[in-house]
Amino acid sequence: MANQTPPPTRACLLTAPARAAIATVAVFGERAEELVDCGFQSASGLDVATSPPSRILFGTWRSTGEELVVRRPALKRVEIHCHGGAASSAAILNDLTNWGAVSAAPRDWRRSSHETIAAEAFGALSLAKTPRVTRILLRQLQGALTDAIDEVVAHLSNDRTREAESCLRELWRTATWGRRLVSPWRITLCGPPNVGKSSLMNRLLGFDRVIVFDRPGTTRDAVAVSTAIQGWPFDLVDTAGLRLTDDVVESAGVERAEQQMREADLVVWIDAVDQPARPPQIDRPCLWVRNKSDLHSPPYSEQSEPRLATSALRGDGVERVADEIVRRLAPPIEETPNEEDPSPVVFTDRQAGHIERALQAIRAADGAALEELRLLRT
Repeated sequence: MANQTPPPTRACLLTAPARAAIATVAVFGERAEELVDCGFQSASGLDVATSPPSRILFGTWRSTGEELVVRRPALKRVEIHCHGGAASSAAILNDLTNWGAVSAAPRDWRRSSHETIAAEAFGALSLAKTPRVTRILLRQLQGALTDAIDEVVAHLSNDRTREAESCLRELWRTATWGRRLVSPWRITLCGPPNVGKSSLMNRLLGFDRVIVFDRPGTTRDAVAVSTAIQGWPFDLVDTAGLRLTDDVVESAGVERAEQQMREADLVVWIDAVDQPARPPQIDRPCLWVRNKSDLHSPPYSEQSEPRLATSALRGDGVERVADEIVRRLAPPIEETPNEEDPSPVVFTDRQAGHIERALQAIRAADGAALEELRLLRT
């Protein structure tokens, strides 16, 4: 029988083509390591082809002199992480094709891996909105979560049930915020008319996105804007002022505002220091903000009452509001993966469901945990 010719080595851009903090070029096939070594100069002197699996190599791309990072997650599969500008990834792809690689689509990389978690990470990366989210998801694409699942399987296979349960609990804790990496937290700004909701939203965004006018009823509908606070993705929603009105359009805006409050992950209730109005009783977490502190001194002690004084006009207290939003929703800093820590993170509902059922199986000692982990991984 004649020898079959292996498929050509392929190269593609994994991350979105738009300008971003990081771009990732994938090279996969028989000559993947060889072709990358043609262009990559490692700072340590190691070649990609002879480096240990998953070893991160720092260095430069010879034709451009640009600093970048290379990693070989598996045999015949190499990732090149470079600057997010279009020119950087284009130069690398051009070199690789000149040396014999064939241009491919991102779906080809996904299909070449049978790892479900890697495929999910790849899909999530295309939706990543901040450098922090991109870095966390890249670690999952590179195997951080898969390696953690393998560790749990090893514990269970060797009757180390307590260790397996402990590892799964740690993974479960990351799911509460990991699932928000590509489905941002929703923050709804609500309150009476003319208390500065739109002005405060513009301050949080850093630019004028919402019309501001000194007349009640200016905001008639919910206005949603995606933003990042301290590297975490959020959707901010400005709503119509809540009041009784005979205006049909404004009344519809009030109804929409009440709906947005019910759907929010956090309600930021805003009133003015000279017009106090307590937040309504709603079944959602609530942050109480007293605006217009530039006009009146707050008649209360912030130490004794859970309210933050702000002046959207001058910017006073806005940073504290942003800090409080992050504190209430995002993970504590000690639980957040840092630059050097390839921590596993559960980032889809599917993954969280398998982990939850595996934990239940361990507690029930019914032997189904290994099957749940197999389904999670493959």
